[in-house]
Amino acid sequence: MSMEEVKAYMIENELSEMTVFKAKKIKVEGMRFCKIDGMFEHFSDACGRNWCNNYDPRNGKSGCCKHFGSLYELGEEITVKIKQQQN
Repeated sequence: MSMEEVKAYMIENELSEMTVFKAKKIKVEGMRFCKIDGMFEHFSDACGRNWCNNYDPRNGKSGCCKHFGSLYELGEEITVKIKQQQN
């Protein structure tokens, strides 16, 4: 969720303050994240047709799949404050 999305959520829900966490990108040996299939064990650097039915290369030929994602953990805690608009 981007900071703009956080602020839009706060406005929609009439919140003036909210605690969020920055996402911290991590690498976990032997694990990958697919935007379709979720987290899974994998011991290669890239996705491929040989083992995944959802493989769809970003460049249309070969290489990194467009569904390949990153793994994240909770990072720095941030308090977001906004002024609510008066009607």
